[in-house]
Amino acid sequence: MNLFQRNTKKQDQCTADAVAMRGLISQLCRDGRLDEVVEEYISYCHATQSHSAEEAARTKVKVRSRFPNIAGFCRYLGTGLSDISGLASDFPAEHDRLIAIFEDEALNSEVSPTLLSAYLKKRMRYTTSEDGKTEGKEVRYCFEHDIFSDGE
Repeated sequence: MNLFQRNTKKQDQCTADAVAMRGLISQLCRDGRLDEVVEEYISYCHATQSHSAEEAARTKVKVRSRFPNIAGFCRYLGTGLSDISGLASDFPAEHDRLIAIFEDEALNSEVSPTLLSAYLKKRMRYTTSEDGKTEGKEVRYCFEHDIFSDGE
């Protein structure tokens, strides 16, 4: 076997592995194991700390766990974000549940408000429209009392 044939064989194996991994999330849905694997990933994130307790005490750095998120979940499984998007049509209930789980993890995390806001807007679609404006709705302010009558 020459060098070209060996490289082609490696490429074919990599392609076959990628195709097999592409349907992994859908297969987990079919097997009813998606929630189990999501909880396993979240446990992994909470168990993985940025610093040891001794190092944190010595350097006064806060010990933080990994932030469980959709991209990290895909990396954990060896798949891509397109697999998550594909669930919306094939397994809508599982897709909604997956989004809800990661939204809950984000909202209950200790990440900065700036990072949380960016994550929710980008991955969880927390926007009112593409340009950030409300769509045809007028904002009205209502006050409980007449401010001109105060102090009279």
